[in-house]
Amino acid sequence: VALFSSAINSKWTLLFSVVAVLSLAGVLYANNAWGVRDYLENSPLFARLENEALETGRWDIMVENFKLAPQHLWGGGEIEQITGKSAHFYLQQCYDMYGVVAAIPMFFLSVNFLRNIWKLLRLQKKNKLDMLFLCMYLSMLVQCCLEPVFTGYPVLFWSLLLIHGMANSYLKDRKRVNEYA
Repeated sequence: VALFSSAINSKWTLLFSVVAVLSLAGVLYANNAWGVRDYLENSPLFARLENEALETGRWDIMVENFKLAPQHLWGGGEIEQITGKSAHFYLQQCYDMYGVVAAIPMFFLSVNFLRNIWKLLRLQKKNKLDMLFLCMYLSMLVQCCLEPVFTGYPVLFWSLLLIHGMANSYLKDRKRVNEYA
């Protein structure tokens, strides 16, 4: 019973702490303490979020790319030239830049990404390294699905490949250890 009471008290303490920190941040922002509000409102991220409604959304760009894809099988960036917008999804950008010949292996690589994420999710007795791989994998994959990585952030895609290689090796070792345990 004491353990149960302790768990409830720690949850209430955590909740109170989170509410207190958020309230303090709100007060500091509202009063522009130390110029925080001015700094945030003049940041490039804030400007991007503010102008997002004026620009073409990622979904619209994706639909345009899908419509034009059958006419431009061999890449060369023709879809981007027609639409004036780079694809914000790495598979579509790969298809537009390098054609169907590169997009097919990229699709199977993406299936491998998802397979490894699934394996990491299903691991019994997850440790900190499992969670690190899972979080890095998911965050990088989501970012690759939201930005034109090949022209804008190629290092992000290469980092995803690096994590993928490490996760492949780690999952094999983890399976081997579990077989002998």
